[in-house]
Amino acid sequence: MFDIPELDDMVCRQLRPQDLAQFARVNKKWHTVVIPYLWKDLSCLNASSSTQRQAFTSLLLEDYLQEQRETESQKDGTGTEQAVQAQLPSPSALAKYGCWIRILPDPKGLVQLSDDSTQLVQALTGHDNQSIEQELLLHFFKCHQEAQLPHYSLEYDTLGSSPLKETVAQLVLPRVRHLSVEGSYRGKRGELWKLKRLLGRCSTTLEKLTLEIDYKYDDGFSTYVGYDPDFKAEEEEPETTESTEWPSLKELVLCPRECVGTPQPTTFWSWLYERCGQVERIEVSKFRRGAAECIRKDMLKHMPNLNGITIGDGTGHGSTIKPDRVRSLLSGSRNGWKTIVLRMPVKFMFRSRGAIREHFPTIEVIRMDPVSYQASELIEMLSSSPNLHTFCGIAGRMGLNSNAFVDRDPDTSVLKTWLCESSLKVLKVGIGHIPRPELEGYGVTEEAHPGQGREIQNQVYDRLARLTNLETLSLGDIPEEVTLSWSRGVRIQRDCLEMSLESGLHKLSELTKLKELNVLGMKARIGIGEVQWMTEHWPRLRVLRGLDEINKKWQAVVIPYLWKDLSCLNASSSAQRQAFTSLLLEDYLQEQRKAESQKGEAGTEQPVQAQLPSSSALAKYGCWIRILPDPKGLVQLSDDSTQLVQALTEHDNQSIEQDLLLHFFKRHQEAQLPQYSLDYDTLGSSPLKETVAQLVLPRVRRLTVVGSYRGKRGELWKLKRLLGRCSTALQKLTLEIDYLYGDSWSSYVDYDEDFDAEEEEPETTESTEWSSLKELILRPRRCAGSLQPTMFWSWLYKRCSQVERIEVSKFRRGAAESIAENMLEYMPNLNEITIGHGGRRYSTIKPDRVSSLLSASRNGWKVIVLTAPVNLFYELEDTMQRHFPTLEVLRITCDGIHDVEFVEMLSSCPNLHTFHGIFGRSSIQGDIFIDRDPDTSVLKTWSCETSLKVLKVDIGHIPRPDLKGVGVIDEEHPGQGREIQGLVYDRLARLTNLETLSLGDIPEETTYYYRQSAIETQFDCLEMSLESGLHKLSELTKLSELNVLGMKTRIGVKEVQWMTKHWPRLRVLRGLDESDDETNEVVQWLQEHHPEIDLIRDQNRQLRPQDLAQFARVNKKWHTVVIPYLWGDLSCLNTSSSAQRQAFTSLLLEDYLQEQQKTDLQKDETGTEQPVQAQLPSPSALAKYGCWIRSLPDPTGLVQLSDDSMQLAKALTRQDSQSTEQELLLRFFKIHQAAQLPHYSLEYDTLESNHPKETIAQLVLPRVRHLTIVGSYRGKRGELWKLKRLLSLCSTTLEKLTLEITYKYDDDLSVYVGYDPDFKAEEEEPNTTSSTEWSSLKELVLRPSECVGILQPTTFWSWFYKRCSQVERIAVSKFCRGAAEGITENMLAHMPNLNEITVGGSHGSTIKPERIASLLSGSRNGWKVIDLKMPVNFFRRVGDSIQKHSPTLEVLRISCFGVPGDKLVEVFSSSPHLHTFHGVVERTYIKSNLFIDQDPDTGVLKTWSCENSLKVLKVSIGDIPRPELEGTTKETHPGQGREIQGLVYDRLARLTNLETLSLGDTPDEEAYRRGRPARNQSDCVEMSLESGLHKLSELTKLRELNVLGMKARIGIKEVQWMTEHWPRLRVLRGLDGSDDGGKQVVQWLQQHHPEIDLMRAPIAGTVNS
Repeated sequence: MFDIPELDDMVCRQLRPQDLAQFARVNKKWHTVVIPYLWKDLSCLNASSSTQRQAFTSLLLEDYLQEQRETESQKDGTGTEQAVQAQLPSPSALAKYGCWIRILPDPKGLVQLSDDSTQLVQALTGHDNQSIEQELLLHFFKCHQEAQLPHYSLEYDTLGSSPLKETVAQLVLPRVRHLSVEGSYRGKRGELWKLKRLLGRCSTTLEKLTLEIDYKYDDGFSTYVGYDPDFKAEEEEPETTESTEWPSLKELVLCPRECVGTPQPTTFWSWLYERCGQVERIEVSKFRRGAAECIRKDMLKHMPNLNGITIGDGTGHGSTIKPDRVRSLLSGSRNGWKTIVLRMPVKFMFRSRGAIREHFPTIEVIRMDPVSYQASELIEMLSSSPNLHTFCGIAGRMGLNSNAFVDRDPDTSVLKTWLCESSLKVLKVGIGHIPRPELEGYGVTEEAHPGQGREIQNQVYDRLARLTNLETLSLGDIPEEVTLSWSRGVRIQRDCLEMSLESGLHKLSELTKLKELNVLGMKARIGIGEVQWMTEHWPRLRVLRGLDEINKKWQAVVIPYLWKDLSCLNASSSAQRQAFTSLLLEDYLQEQRKAESQKGEAGTEQPVQAQLPSSSALAKYGCWIRILPDPKGLVQLSDDSTQLVQALTEHDNQSIEQDLLLHFFKRHQEAQLPQYSLDYDTLGSSPLKETVAQLVLPRVRRLTVVGSYRGKRGELWKLKRLLGRCSTALQKLTLEIDYLYGDSWSSYVDYDEDFDAEEEEPETTESTEWSSLKELILRPRRCAGSLQPTMFWSWLYKRCSQVERIEVSKFRRGAAESIAENMLEYMPNLNEITIGHGGRRYSTIKPDRVSSLLSASRNGWKVIVLTAPVNLFYELEDTMQRHFPTLEVLRITCDGIHDVEFVEMLSSCPNLHTFHGIFGRSSIQGDIFIDRDPDTSVLKTWSCETSLKVLKVDIGHIPRPDLKGVGVIDEEHPGQGREIQGLVYDRLARLTNLETLSLGDIPEETTYYYRQSAIETQFDCLEMSLESGLHKLSELTKLSELNVLGMKTRIGVKEVQWMTKHWPRLRVLRGLDESDDETNEVVQWLQEHHPEIDLIRDQNRQLRPQDLAQFARVNKKWHTVVIPYLWGDLSCLNTSSSAQRQAFTSLLLEDYLQEQQKTDLQKDETGTEQPVQAQLPSPSALAKYGCWIRSLPDPTGLVQLSDDSMQLAKALTRQDSQSTEQELLLRFFKIHQAAQLPHYSLEYDTLESNHPKETIAQLVLPRVRHLTIVGSYRGKRGELWKLKRLLSLCSTTLEKLTLEITYKYDDDLSVYVGYDPDFKAEEEEPNTTSSTEWSSLKELVLRPSECVGILQPTTFWSWFYKRCSQVERIAVSKFCRGAAEGITENMLAHMPNLNEITVGGSHGSTIKPERIASLLSGSRNGWKVIDLKMPVNFFRRVGDSIQKHSPTLEVLRISCFGVPGDKLVEVFSSSPHLHTFHGVVERTYIKSNLFIDQDPDTGVLKTWSCENSLKVLKVSIGDIPRPELEGTTKETHPGQGREIQGLVYDRLARLTNLETLSLGDTPDEEAYRRGRPARNQSDCVEMSLESGLHKLSELTKLRELNVLGMKARIGIKEVQWMTEHWPRLRVLRGLDGSDDGGKQVVQWLQQHHPEIDLMRAPIAGTVNS
């Protein structure tokens, strides 16, 4: 899920089962992580519903029936499975995931068969309902004997009534952690051995034992807690039970429900206490004669670790215990009690004082629940207990006397010292007897002299102030902790502390650790001043209890804050809005009632049909409302409210909603609305909307006006009239309106065609300026025409004199100059400007217009944001320079910024603190970023060196010889890359105040539409390693954020250790690449040592589209983040279902029809909107989010009209289905011309001129990254120019080209791959095509479906190969006469960078060895990767050609028969860079003696050059004698097989960097006969420790092992050894789980190492998909 096990564990442990179940459905990766947590704890079933238990019973039943079926099949004499009446899936869910169960549910009521399950049971098993429930329960507990049960309650009375109960008890008891035995045992004397037998089944994991049993005998007497009347010995039980102690048992509770008689000791209780040697806590209640003394003796004898005791149960019902018995129990600890809890409703302390005093030196916690106690006794405990940290003196009806609590010396009146003053953390005690003359009523103590109450309070505060480590102070009532028999509410106390500053509260300022204060029930005087003081002096305070019961003062303080801001209703649920509507309705009806009563003739109130409260909540508290909610959707009447409306007002639902909304806004005219969006199009459609707008506009702070205005010229006064209602509190105004006039012209942003003056509005509007307006945004959706100034815009700009920030986009003729003039004339405070809107289509703005706007600031711009997706910056150089002295923030998202201009900005802006240079496809060259003096080579000084805090820029063009791939720049001389990096670090080191440094990609901040992918990978970047010069940045001590996303860095553990040491403020590190193990180690180290650093990782790239769609629905924030990723790549539609394509077609159709609708409106001569047959939402989803599309889907079969869409298309467009599909496809690709297509397959046979397919091809080809051309070309000679014309349409972004064309001519001859029979020159194509090379083309595949004839060079292929100069990988198959030599010549002549080759392919593609040898000689610098796929024995004839490339070879893959071992050994021994070898052979293997490769003279293993570089080895090693198996090679002497295996292990042990070792079969990787069954091999290594497996202990980096098909002997000890010595092992393939030994191995791995993926062997006779 997070790729971090620790983080997964932290999250999953806190989730509910239903949340885990949802997470498990996200995708396979999340499923794998979540399933163990979902199935681990089944105790949630204890509180589950009947439906949930029935569902669990269905799982049990399914698993049970499958086991029955397997049992019957084993009993069948023929060995075939018996027929069953119902087929169930195999394996069941319980069989799959039951291995994760660790905590079992309570068996009581667990099995609940539904009606369907009952019928199935009776049909399949013939059992009745009750018997099958027993069977299922026994089956479940037998299958999960390892799991534990947290708590089990055993009803001893009913145990013998049901065989099921007794059987379940026997199965459950060995795994219970907390056992409760309840009931009354009735039987003959001496039969307590039955209970002893049950308890003897409890395992050593038992942690808590509770006995609540009354033992009633035939003679009417009872034995209790360990005693049997009149018996000194019992009859021994028939079966002897071992008396081993329970080492985990820490708590023993003896709490019967009833006890009678005089108890004596019995042998049963002696046996029980002997097993309780580790008990630390004991609880006892309900004593009888002699009980306490006997228990004391047993505690002293058998429980040496006892340190906690609880006496009494606190219920008060017959649980009175005499003080002498309590005293006896308190003397039963050897080392002294640490915890004492006394729960008895009697006055006993004075008789037990001596027993408690003995434990003062050790006591840590004491809790008492007596009704009354002596204050002197409590004070003695507090003053004499040096380790006491918790004291709870919960008195029933009275508090501790304040004079006693103060505890002063009688002679000096100085407070005595308490030993617990520095240790006490929790104090819960009531302090009373304090005079409070300001109060009246029961319980008020009178003062002996004036001021006595305050004097006593000051002394109490002095005493409390000494307890400096207090964390919890409870002076009030705690009813939930009072466990006495009588129940009561909150006790009101009047003789208590005031807790006011005047009474001395300030003396407690030293209690800085206080977290919780309780004053519940106290008549305190806590006001705002007191709580302000508390929050200031008690910074850790988190709980303050009892304020709501004190008085109404606190409520009066809180209510204004509760009702102040109602904007939370904007995001509230429907239920919350209905509740608010009820308040509105109540207030509205009361006002109606008052109005009717005023109209009464006699002045009396008229009768009404329903009685409502005299004052509604809204009437009471509505005066505090300051921020209003959005009126849209605010009123939602529930069903009950609707009925009430109809009964009282006779209004319908709609009209009462209008009345309520108007009533609400009229009543609260003082309150303001934070934001309001006004849909200008629909404003006149409803009187309610216009009325609401009039009420809302005067109080809006941020107003957005959206829509299209249609009407006659001069009617902009309507908009002016609306805006004129806005008050001076308006802070932000956004206008997104298109003005469409009857003459088809448009007015936009401040222009009206051919009008110098407008018709004035009927009503004059005051032109007072908006004094609070700071931000103005002019962002229309569409604009057209030539624009001129209008009176409306002049009026608007005059009111914007206080604007400081402006945003403008979508310019037309003359617009920029006029806006600039108005800005200079009316907006003197402007200092921030945003130009363009990069996320929208067609938002290109010409540079001269941008320059005009940038010159429109009087005092210079402080913030400039340019989001225009065009190369414009070089034309703005002069304009930008004017603002360098004032510029503070600069953000540029335009392509093609000049490096020199970038340096000029940084060097000339003394106040610049933030620079965002997000440049799309380009980056700043490293040598220009360095900015050295050309004469002295010293770094120039930048003006912003001391001011710059945020720098976000890509630095590229740095040679990285350590990398290979697209975008890597070669060094001009050795070490050049490190030299440039060192200088770049020197430049960055000068920016000493940097807080944010972003050198990587920032996809969420790049809003322009041509972005190709979510994350751009950069190879020509800084390494960010200490070796490259990272240590030079040690002075950036203020750095808090670093971004290297997409960069190919080399950040290891030592780098992050250096960063955390030298950058102490670092909190965000983004972009660590977790694809390799080294980076995973970095992440683990950071999480372990510096969890405060946030590792932002791009998880969205790893999620499926359906997962992203779910995330986008969470909330607006998630929606904003996820939408670019969801819409960025539409290539998932290539494999989507028909329904999904129909859904996408609906989006296309919706967008198409909306554009048609707008076009029709513009063509309307009368200026009125024409009726349409279907109303569609505006804008469409494609119009909203299409700007994020980066990767297009394959157009083939993309458009699929459903039946409904087809009817809609015919009705609106009057076109048939086929033509509509063509129109939609063409329009889609035209609109997204900047987006790219990952892959496109072109059927060359079906292309015809002037055909939609060819038109689509012409639209698609310029943006394809991987192009495949398939088919057979038939025509006259010389017409290959048609193919040349199509290929010339491909842009320089083409990365891979696959040609699968057979060219058949009229004379039945064929040209293939670069040759035309009998032609040395071709007829030239009619139009000359440029031969510019494909600079991004890295891979070329020539794979025809058929080839015939003798081929010669042609002009087409010469032109073709010239464009392939950057190709690095080539794949060729199906050669004809002379083809290989011609291709080799072209490779050498035109492809200097070739380093990878694949020869051969499918069935029947046999290629002669001499032609392969010719191709292998076609690389100038040597092959790095060779892949040979031929089903022939050829290797010996081309081995010499391969060996020539050994110095450069890195990857060798061979798929052929009969590979000679000696040739392989030559490759291994002479390839120093070889890291991957795939010897995928179908019927053969490498002989063991050749693989060992010993020196014939000394017998020592020869050294291979690849020993340190080889990481992947896939090869079968055979010819090893295995005498224990039949049909294998025979030994020439005893022990020869083990000797050979030992030497093979010695050879493998030298490959210390191996990550993948595949010695078994790999049928899924074969180029031929892929999908065949796994091949069985007997003459192989055993892979057992006895055979020498332990020699491979140095392969610590091994991640994958394959033994598929091998007759290996891997047992539990082998896999234990593997997991110990190969800690990175994650894949183990080929374990044979068909026998018992294999099943045990699999089960052990699943239980102890679930992270290891067991790829099981395919069943013989099956086919792998």
